[in-house]
Amino acid sequence: MSLATHVVRRGAVYYFRARVPGNLRAAVGRNELWRSLRTSQACEARRRAVTVSGLAEALWRDLGTAMKHPMTASDKDIIKALVDGWLRAEIEEDAELRSGSKSTTFPGVVLRQQPPWQPDEVVRYLDHDEVSAVQRATPDRRDKLLGPNCYMVENISPFELSRSRQRKIFDDVAGRHAAGDESIASEHVKALLARHGLPIDEFSSSFEIASKMMMRAHHDLLLAMRDRDAIGWRPNLDEDPAEALLQKLTRSAIASSAAPVPTPLSGMTLGDSCEKYVSESLKNEAFKPGRADEVRSAVKNFVDWFERSPDLSEITPQVAGDYRIDMSFYPVSGAKTVAGNGQLAHRYCNASKNATIPPGFAEAD
Repeated sequence: MSLATHVVRRGAVYYFRARVPGNLRAAVGRNELWRSLRTSQACEARRRAVTVSGLAEALWRDLGTAMKHPMTASDKDIIKALVDGWLRAEIEEDAELRSGSKSTTFPGVVLRQQPPWQPDEVVRYLDHDEVSAVQRATPDRRDKLLGPNCYMVENISPFELSRSRQRKIFDDVAGRHAAGDESIASEHVKALLARHGLPIDEFSSSFEIASKMMMRAHHDLLLAMRDRDAIGWRPNLDEDPAEALLQKLTRSAIASSAAPVPTPLSGMTLGDSCEKYVSESLKNEAFKPGRADEVRSAVKNFVDWFERSPDLSEITPQVAGDYRIDMSFYPVSGAKTVAGNGQLAHRYCNASKNATIPPGFAEAD
């Protein structure tokens, strides 16, 4: 694999680019593999591309092996352990959500519609003036203010916001379960297998088994949430109606030995948590409004560089270091550099993990 043909530049940053082998394109879902080398120096890009090239070759080899030997029905115990782990995490997330504060209210929140198996994405939070501007706007103007495929909800608490995103996926579970509709369950299975580094063959008997297990897990989760709602359950105060179900969900040693499991995601993206962190800090008078704008600007720079809003657990010291190196090549603006904002973003990430704010709904994928 010649590095000269696989190292390309986009703007100020170099990328690694490679064609996916023809026999693997259906499994990968794309024709080319792109990865940011997170540097603006050609010599450093070539050095990093050597490592990425080796990883790409290993990926093609492992995918080829996995496609020859897909998961079989004998892996049922592993699948059950993974689905049980997913269900346990969702039930515990629901408990954490109920224990959060419900007093804070956002004047308005803009959300972007996502596929049925994903919660709608929080785009930004609006103040009272911005909400009024949207309310007064004509339909065409409102679409421009909110953005494509976006809508606004008003006067909503973090608790209500998270529950509404959760209900989008699980409120119709009973109907899907009765109709045998595995479409959303199958999407969650694909995400679960991918997260644990297991091969995915949508036409295998094991995938069919996993989808049926996940659909049942969806139904059990819905019943657990409804039972908690029925008694107005309070964590750490009332007897949990979901405890009997939790006791049945064992953590099997088979699943832990099947594949290395990544560090669990925090369930909150950087952009989403930034606004909650800023709102909490302003409420507690931790800093002035001008400081809030600086934090938002720093986080926006980081998100633009990362090419998406990352989960908090993805922001490691190594990532922050790469960001600062890359941004050091940008021109100075006043007395601050974009690289300086990198330090601010990293400090914010550490602080936001300790902020007392209600956790967001854990993303399915």
